[in-house]
Amino acid sequence: MGHTGTSGSVRSVRLYVVYDRSSGRIIGRHGVSTMEGAEETSAELVAEQMLAQAQMLTRAEERDVTPEALAVIDIDPEALQPGVNYKIDPERQVPVRVED
Repeated sequence: MGHTGTSGSVRSVRLYVVYDRSSGRIIGRHGVSTMEGAEETSAELVAEQMLAQAQMLTRAEERDVTPEALAVIDIDPEALQPGVNYKIDPERQVPVRVED
């Protein structure tokens, strides 16, 4: 994925979340902004990269998680409010608030 200058209009903003399929625990998130005139990064490429990074992270934390245990979804960036904890409802694949 190449980078261009900082001027120009944003064409799209997407938020990807990698999570544990069974518990819904969010492992990580990644925002992708595409500027006008730039090529959109494929969801498949983002998911592949996120799953690889999540695997490395969980190994570093000494938790053995298989790729099959994780999933990546593309959600509305406005769906997650700052300062609020969320998990992903594994059945509906939508973020839900986690009460402390």
